Amino acid sequence: MLGFINEFRNRLPDEVVNDSFRVYLVPKVTTKPTSADVAVEFVAYDPKVPTQVEELQRLTALIKERQVPVANLGFLKASQVVAQARTRLSGPFNLSHHVNAWQHYEVRPDGRSDKSEKTKTKYCVYDTVHKDYVYTQEWVDLLCKKLTDPAKYEAVTGRALRQTERPVPQDALRSS
Repeated sequence: MLGFINEFRNRLPDEVVNDSFRVYLVPKVTTKPTSADVAVEFVAYDPKVPTQVEELQRLTALIKERQVPVANLGFLKASQVVAQARTRLSGPFNLSHHVNAWQHYEVRPDGRSDKSEKTKTKYCVYDTVHKDYVYTQEWVDLLCKKLTDPAKYEAVTGRALRQTERPVPQDALRSS
């Protein structure tokens, strides 16, 4: 019986399994061993009553929480890269500068390329489902390290840092 339930549950679509309504099934002992393969009871409890909460925690210790994989976990969209870099760099940094940067460092192919997957995966990955690129935190860190040099900033962004836009030393970034 338990095998049937597990098989049935595994065949359910993810949107059904991941529904926000959760039910804990607590095994119930029956008087006759042959009366049920698996007996369960719905348990109502008041979360404000500590003894009830403790009892349910004891009973649910064997329930395994299902972890659903998350796509692109830890990756950043280009706009997020720009937002992070903007806060860490002393000069302006926008989406146009980001395009210049990935082209300068050859992190990914041009958008018209038929080899979209040919990226430097340490910094960028192509997402085939959404047909776009996602970036790593290492990419942000590289940009912020390299673009503190005025010559490199100008080579990448195409504009010189003004006197008032002094690069932020890397030591200052680590201490904050």
